This record gives sequence, C-alpha cells and structure tokens, in this order.
Amino acid sequence: MSTFSNSQSSTGSSLSSSSNNQLVNVTLSGIWCRHPSGVDVDCSTDGPSDPAFNSTTDMCENVIKQVHYTVTHNSTEGISAVSVRLHLVSLKSTTTLLSQQFSISYVKDGSSDGVPRSGNPGYVIGLPLLAGQLVTSSQTSSIELSQNMDRWLTTPQLVQSASGSSDCLSNSLQHTAVKFGKDVRSGCLFRVSRDNISQSCTALQSMARTLLSSSASTHIGVYGNVLPANTVDWVEILQPSAASSRVPEQDRCPSVRVGLHLEILYAKTGPLANPQSKVVGARYTLEERDIVFQCVGIQCQAGGEEVSQSIEISSSVSFVDVSTAPRAVLRHIPSARAELPSDFFYPFFQGGSDHHVPNLRMLLLLLFLVLALVQS
Repeated sequence: MSTFSNSQSSTGSSLSSSSNNQLVNVTLSGIWCRHPSGVDVDCSTDGPSDPAFNSTTDMCENVIKQVHYTVTHNSTEGISAVSVRLHLVSLKSTTTLLSQQFSISYVKDGSSDGVPRSGNPGYVIGLPLLAGQLVTSSQTSSIELSQNMDRWLTTPQLVQSASGSSDCLSNSLQHTAVKFGKDVRSGCLFRVSRDNISQSCTALQSMARTLLSSSASTHIGVYGNVLPANTVDWVEILQPSAASSRVPEQDRCPSVRVGLHLEILYAKTGPLANPQSKVVGARYTLEERDIVFQCVGIQCQAGGEEVSQSIEISSSVSFVDVSTAPRAVLRHIPSARAELPSDFFYPFFQGGSDHHVPNLRMLLLLLFLVLALVQS
C-alpha cells in the first residue's frame, strides 16, 4: 500500500508485497489527529504525513500516538484482510517522554458480533452515542450501523487555525463524535461590511448551511447495547423544518442559519443502587435570523461602509436529564394477630375451643391463695 509506506513502517512495507500469495495487503482504515485545542478530528482525507518539525509553532507534527490493527479471518482459510487505524498528535519540542499504544483486534469474516457497544444496557459517560440510519425494505426494517463508533453520530466542529483566528474562513470544519454526557459547543465569526452585506448574502447563507449540517444518522438507540434489527428500541431524531428563502434587501441578509443545536433527553432507569441511562428523545434545533448591519456613531459617516461587523455561527450538543426524583415506597405495617390456644387458661376453664366452662373449685383455690399472699 503506497500511502501506508510513507510512514516507513516495516510491517506495512512487507505486507504490501503482492508477489507472495500468502500475504495480504494492509489497508488504512482511518487517521485521527489531535488538534492543539484538544479535539480529535478525522483527517483521513488528508492521508498520512511524515513527522515534521514546525518552526513557527515550535511543534513536532504528525507523531504516531496510537496504532490499532484489525485482522479479519474466516476460521478455515486464515486471514482475509488487515486494516490499520492511526492516531496522530503534535508535541512540543520540549517533550522528552511519549507514551504510545499498540493494539490489535480479530474479527470473523461475515460476523456481526463484532459491533462495539456504548453500555450494557445503560450508556456509559464518554462513549459515543449509538446511532444509525433507518433502512426500510418491502418486508423488514432495520438500523444501518457503522463499524466505526466515531461515525455513529457526529456534530460539526470548527477547528481553530494555528494562528488562533476565530474567522470562519480561516478555520477548517470537522465532524466529531457525539459522546454520551459530554456537552460541547463550537463556533466561529463571519465578518461582513455595510457595502457587501447585500452582495455576499447568498454566499453567507450557503456557507452557513454547509458548516451547520446535521448528521446522516436518523435514529438513536435507547440503550447502549440495543440491536440494529429491533427498531422499536431506537428513537427518531426530530429534524427541523426547512426555512423559506427570502430575497436579500439593502443592509439586510434574511434567514441566515447561525446555529445548529442537538438536544438529547435521557433518564435514569432501574434500581437506585445501579441506575441505567436511557435515551428517551432527541431533536435538532436550527437558529436562523436576519443579519442587519448595525450603523452606530462614526460608522455612519464617510468611510463607514468599510467597517466590518462580526456574526457568530455556532453548533452545540447538550444532554438534558429528565429523570423523575426517586420516591421511597414503604410497605404497610402488618397488623398483629394474637391468638391463644384453647387450653391456655386450663385448669381454671374447661371445655372445647367453642365453649368454656369455669371450674369453681380451682377458682376458689386461686382466690384463697391470693388472699393469703395479701395478708402475709
């Protein structure tokens, strides 16, 4: 594999040979990069790059942090495919210690048991949210789930450039995985001036829709271990209605999408000692408004047309706990039923359980003994 040989890996170069029929090619399944802001983004489209020192930022870029191999086999004929996923980071020149991780997993060819989960059954905080697309046929329906957990449900993440600018035009767009219980918010600024707000309105609307596009997933699993075939265990992500387009006006750009917000509702279920997190609903909310250039003070004088105005475009994910407060339920206090045996007062009373006849001799004897004790 030519792209993998660029990383100068001996394993990749040896398995790339096609002259031996007993060898299989190693394919690159994905590359994840750690941005200086701390966000992991998918950089597979850029391809692997050799480690290099950036004198401007004083950072050593494209350093391999994690390597994960996936070996696919069919049990009888041996290995049928091998893929590798890389995780690259950037390190400061003063870093003297680097901890690397290498892992490998084996998957049976044609087996669907290797799909990862995010809980058993409730979701685990920090794991990707189980999500996929609903696929309906003439007879059945199921959820199409990706083998890559980081592609289940994603949100737009505007990665800040190395220069630290917050301008949307100078930042790159990535889609990062939505992880359970982790609220995130990302945004950038788009600058317009009074003389070009009308002319660039269409471009602004198009760019905002591109930046703030929702994920392709349509349903979320109620628990972290639900099966794709059981569609009743999946909740639909409510999508917002499309806004009507309007014609730009003087000093006004109407219906600009400035925000995309994903709200996920979950609740705690099960016993108090071991509650399980369950997703009960999810929806996208679009934030659209008219962009009007604010002309204040000296900006309205000559030359004020060149003054720029900043417009924030943001995306966010929020988790809302809708659990009801736990209520203690106590059992009713049992009533005491004191039942004495039928011969409890024998020999003072005689007879069966239904009819008791007092024994006069024994009662007189008892009375005599009591009087004797009192007089003594």
